[in-house]
Amino acid sequence: MRKKIKWFSLKISPNLKINTLLLFFLSFWCFSQNFENATITYVVSLKPPMDLTKLKEEAKTNAQLQEVLWLYEDAVDVVSTLKFTKKEAIYSVEDQLKNESEKKTNLTYIGAGSEKVYYSDQDELFSAGNSRGENLRIIQEKKEWELLKDSKKIGKYTCYKAIQSNSTSKIKPIAWYTLEIPLPFGPKDFGGLPGVILALELDKYVFNTTTITLNSSDFEPIEKPTKGKKITYAEWREKAKGFFNN
Repeated sequence: MRKKIKWFSLKISPNLKINTLLLFFLSFWCFSQNFENATITYVVSLKPPMDLTKLKEEAKTNAQLQEVLWLYEDAVDVVSTLKFTKKEAIYSVEDQLKNESEKKTNLTYIGAGSEKVYYSDQDELFSAGNSRGENLRIIQEKKEWELLKDSKKIGKYTCYKAIQSNSTSKIKPIAWYTLEIPLPFGPKDFGGLPGVILALELDKYVFNTTTITLNSSDFEPIEKPTKGKKITYAEWREKAKGFFNN
């Protein structure tokens, strides 16, 4: 029986609706028979500016642009992990190797999720961790998805394209999910699709799957974060606004 996921909504074009739903229920039934757990590893990369050459030229006479250029040049790829069962998932970024003599800001590490963890189950999705000196569990806002007919292979899995329709970004997030793993999980606070997200394209970052391990005997039970005050994303925005105003 399919359980209702409350933290997302889908918009499916009429010519895709029946086939997509039938394929989802068939995939879910077959997959559930022998599935216990999974771990997906992503490599997260920072997209270069649209015109890096122009930025380098302008940075020669502009100190602020020079700092922006340094941030891009210092950015390195990071590895993150999504662990999940049929009922819940947790996402985190691997610890960075830090050079003790010179600690630099890595924009990719920040964009990938930094030190926060993201937990989701059939009722909620929240991030947990230190936020400006305070331990918080921030309930993430609902994402709305438009499912498209575009498809491509990622490894051995057939993936389908979805666009986050309620995003306020100039470039709306694009997710590639697979019905062969028909569970609504993904990296960071992205999920709620008919299948697990194997690739994610954001305005400034891309997430690409490198390994998928199913039914590992070494899988450690997922621990739902319980520390910190739980607040909504809107409440967190207000707190962040006050931080900058001070």
